[in-house]
Amino acid sequence: MMNIAILTLTENGYILAEKIKEIILKNDSRINKVVHFHKNIKYNIKSIFKEYDAIIGIMATGIMIRSIAPLLKTKHEDPAVIIIDEKGKNIISLLSGHLGGANALTYNLSKYLSSNPVITTSTDVNGIIGVDEIMRKYYFEFVEGDKILDFNKALILGKKIKIISKSSLNFLKNNNILKNYEVLDNILDFSEYNADNKFNNINEDELVFIYNDKYILVKISKIVMGIGARKFISDKKVLNAINKSCKNLEFDVSRIDSFATVDIKKNEIGIINAVKKLNKNLNIISLNQIKEELKNSKEECFSYSDFVYKKFGVGSICEPVSTIQAGINSNLIFKKTSFDGVTIAVAVSKKLN
Repeated sequence: MMNIAILTLTENGYILAEKIKEIILKNDSRINKVVHFHKNIKYNIKSIFKEYDAIIGIMATGIMIRSIAPLLKTKHEDPAVIIIDEKGKNIISLLSGHLGGANALTYNLSKYLSSNPVITTSTDVNGIIGVDEIMRKYYFEFVEGDKILDFNKALILGKKIKIISKSSLNFLKNNNILKNYEVLDNILDFSEYNADNKFNNINEDELVFIYNDKYILVKISKIVMGIGARKFISDKKVLNAINKSCKNLEFDVSRIDSFATVDIKKNEIGIINAVKKLNKNLNIISLNQIKEELKNSKEECFSYSDFVYKKFGVGSICEPVSTIQAGINSNLIFKKTSFDGVTIAVAVSKKLN
């Protein structure tokens, strides 16, 4: 999940920051925490630049640019940086628009604040979704290949990019915004697309972007949805919760690789039938596994419920079952959220080093 730091200098900025903090935490389950730092920007920016996924500066653009300039590295490492004027009229995506998620955060904040989103990346202003934005949106990790910039330039010129994989890519094929891409899934023989043997031995959890003789190989991170529910919940309510969660995550439900629940819910027909209808696997996690996960994690990683603890002996269920199934050092991307008797959390497998 995303951790956000807000930096302010003025009293008006302080008031707006507190409003933004409240709005984000109330409306976006993808956000883990929002911390507000007031004044002392040069000191604060150095200490938080590597610790936070996104930095929102309520200040003049020039102040932020001068403050972060010595800290910049690469688009793969730098956090998202957003600038907002203290009246909240304009929101500027300044740094890491695609991979860091600054553009998406800018759009979302502009809706909450009725502000003007300022986006300057070429693909976005031309109404095209870039390769790096696809990677961020669907949780792909770069493995090897050519520059993303070359692919995005080709897209702007109206060229088609092929996306090929051995696995099913329904979550991409079902997406109308990918009109500049040709999605080819369930491919067994890659020789037609790999004439120079630039990429071989493609795994089931990988895909390749191809344009002319250039390629980008990425890993498709595993996404697991954890489910908790009241007794005798209906599959209709479970499906509704799953679909609402995926809508909030901004991808099709087919992007979910598998589901997980606790062993005390293993016979819950509503959960079983809902997952079966989606043609996915439901993995059963024991209470002992959850206790071990909670014991080995940082305290703030998971939500805590007194009610759940009194009933089951653990303070959290749907979050740890998702991270356990996603694998060692996996990360939550959607914190526990309740939908009419159903609780949902989503985790993604560990990023590549």
